Parts: sequence; C-alpha cells; structure tokens
Amino acid sequence: MGLGFNSCSLEPEYYQGKESSEAIETTVDAQTALNGVYSRLGDYSFGGRDVIALGDVATDIIDNMNRTTHMLTIWRYNITATDPYLEEIWAYGYKVVDNASRLIDACNSLYQNATESDKAQFEEIMAQAYGLRALAQLYLVNIYALPYKVNGTVDNGSTPGIVATGTVINPSDKVSRNTVAGTYQQINADIEQALTHYDNIGGSTVDQFYMNQAAIYALKARVALYEEDFETAITAAQTAIALRGGAIITASVNEYNAMFTSITLNSEDIFTISKTLTDNLSANSIGTLFSNYGLSPDQNAIIKYFYPADYVEGEEPVIEDIRYPLLIEGGNGTTSYLGGKYIGIAENAAVCNIPVLRLPEQYLIIAEANVRWANGNLGDAQTALLEVARRNHAIQSVSDLPSSKDELLEFIKAERVRELWMEGHRFADLRRWGDIVEMRTFQPFDISKFCYPIPNREINSAAGVTQTDNWAANLPVGQ
Repeated sequence: MGLGFNSCSLEPEYYQGKESSEAIETTVDAQTALNGVYSRLGDYSFGGRDVIALGDVATDIIDNMNRTTHMLTIWRYNITATDPYLEEIWAYGYKVVDNASRLIDACNSLYQNATESDKAQFEEIMAQAYGLRALAQLYLVNIYALPYKVNGTVDNGSTPGIVATGTVINPSDKVSRNTVAGTYQQINADIEQALTHYDNIGGSTVDQFYMNQAAIYALKARVALYEEDFETAITAAQTAIALRGGAIITASVNEYNAMFTSITLNSEDIFTISKTLTDNLSANSIGTLFSNYGLSPDQNAIIKYFYPADYVEGEEPVIEDIRYPLLIEGGNGTTSYLGGKYIGIAENAAVCNIPVLRLPEQYLIIAEANVRWANGNLGDAQTALLEVARRNHAIQSVSDLPSSKDELLEFIKAERVRELWMEGHRFADLRRWGDIVEMRTFQPFDISKFCYPIPNREINSAAGVTQTDNWAANLPVGQ
C-alpha cells in the first residue's frame, strides 16, 4: 500500500503482492479487487474521514475546541503544499482511481471469453468500478481545483483540474492536469459507462453499501448540479429516488437519531460507506474527530440555522426540528456539541457509517435546480423541498415555505446546511454559490476563488503534475 507515498501518487497500487491487473483472473478475483477499491475509498485518509471532514471544517459551520492538532491546519487555513491531510487525500484518492482503472481493464479483457453468468458479474463489477472512479475524481477536483461554475456568472472550465485520463497510468507515464471542464467530462463519461453496464444486466443487484444503480444516478444528479446543468440534475435525481424507493424519516427525534446511531442500512441510504466493529478505527474514526478531538457544530451557525427568527438571547428556544437534538446532544440528551451524526454505536463510539449519497440530497437537488433553472417550476421546487423541510414539524405544507424565487433559494441553501451538516457538502456549496463567507477571525472570504494546492510530494515526483498558480493568494485574511 505504500507506493503512493514513496514516489508519485499516480503509480499503481499493489494488491496482495502483485500488481492489481495481474491478480485478476476470475470473477472471484475481480470481486476481491473491487472490495479493495471500496476499502481505499472508505479509508480514513479519503472518503472515510478526511474528505468528509474537510468539506465542513473549512467552512463557517464547524468549531474547533483545539483539543488536539487534528484538522487544525484546515480549520485555521494554515495551509501549505506539504499539509499531511492534503497529501493523504491526494494519495488515497488516486489509489481509488488507479485500482478502479486496473479492475475495469482486467474485466474487459476477461469478458469476451467468459460464460454468460460470469459476464453478468463482470458487468456489475465494472459498473461499480466506474462509479467509484467518478466519485473519487469528483472529490479530488472539488478540493484541488476551482469550482466549475459559480452562481451562473463564472465559468472556471478552462482552469487546471486534476489528472483524469480514464486510463491506467503506469510508473513510466508522464501525465498532466486536465482542465476542470475536462475533468468533469471524464467524470460524466465514467457515470455513463456505469449506467450502460447496469442497463446491460437490467439494473443492479447490490444493496446500499455498494455503488448500486440508484447511487450512480444520485451521483449524476450531484455532478449536474455542480455543472449548473439543472435539467439533467432534476431528471437524474428523480430517477435515483424512483430506483431507491425508501422514505424520509419525519416522525420523531428517536427515529431520526436511530439512522445515525446504527451501522445497519436505513430507508434514506442510497450509498453509504460501511464500518464495522472489526475495523478498529479508534483515533482514525471521523467520530473521534467530532468528539474527543474537539470538532463540533459552530454555536453561531446553530443559532442561525435552527433558532426561530424571533429568538431572544438568554431564553430557551422552541425548536421543532427533529434534526436539532442529534446535532447538539450527540443523541445523549445533554448539550455537548460532540459526536452529532458520528456519535457511533452503543458498542463502540468510534464506529459509524459514512453517508455518501442519501435521499434528502436528491430532493434538495430537485428543489435548487428548479429554482435556478430558467425553465424550472417553483411549485415543483417547493414540493421537493417539503419532503426534507418537514423534519421541522412547524412546516407541514408548501404554504409554510417561501413562495418568491429569491426567498425560496435562500431557504434551500439554509436547508442544505440543516440537512447535510457533517456530511462534507458545505465547502463545495459555498464555492459554487459564490457566497462570501464570514467565519472565525477572518475577513469576509470569497471562497469561490480558493482551491487547495497539489501536494509537493506529487509535484516533486516529476510525473508531470504542476502546481496551481498563486493558490496561496486566495487564502482568507485575518481581521
């Protein structure tokens, strides 16, 4: 597992002592290799902690009690090109990309001479591999590059993106960064390949711990929203919802909390990274970050997004939103601001699933896309929004939601905070909206102009990856 750390992170990952493509000779081998891709995705250095935490820690909704140095450089924007979190994310992101690419090639080479039964298995394995590669590339481009579109007024498509070739990269290969537009083109190509392979077998057979067909459509909807392709976003989100079935929990605090204090699948999961008691995450768990290590929801943000408009400081607010107690109490009935969605399970507080794609996000995509699309329908936006917003029992019908376009969009933005808090969406949301961020001791910050540097370890490997020009010029400035 160490090759990415010794030289270029884009070099091949070795699997059980052999290069990944050499280890795959049967469907059993292919499934084992696919499990390895999921393992890389769910590693704490990538989708199992760092990517998700960064997505909120770098914004206005997370506080840091400075109990340890974990994520402190990200929270303080004390960023360098040797930051260990940025190095981990880059390296493990490309482990996912590389392993998925080699698996796809191996399955393609075995497919022609396979039995019909084996062909169906290869189709489903390739569908998942393409989906995982698309997801990893989306995470990477949203950290190491500028947002593709910003509030309908800025197009960063021609600026440097990430290395996204759609092919296996070997140690001797020279590479370069694709543009942001080119990166998104590759992500979409992978999504379409995944959907084609699922179509070939009539859909997926795997559950929500895997990149099933609904998850591919849900990812397509997210990508389209980021591209401001609102019509595609709406259609893909609707398809994801229909394929998933399921239902959004609105009845009670206890039912809501149960979704995040269990490692079983729930009715809102579309794709979630599974964690178990045998993972022994301990200090590397995202739950530990949001408890013992002192990351927590920011109190000012709690007031802004959950307290009633007529709240008077010093009084006890009346809050009917069933999401609020888990956020501030961690499910234990006392105001602790620790744990939240990652409070863990009764047997081990460090064990918690990592939600990646959920039903509520899809309804919020439909709502936002309808408001922002020239041909969108505000009534359709309200209907979709209500599915999520009625977690607040003070909201019972569309008449309880804003009716004007501007007010509805602001409500949707706030609802994305209330619903997706601690799931890593805030950084991407603020940048694509072009919102000026007021946080901590910084001057108002145009976060849409900021992206993280490519790690020096990658630049110095001489593989051909270049640094983003003047990235540090767009760091926030202290008051």
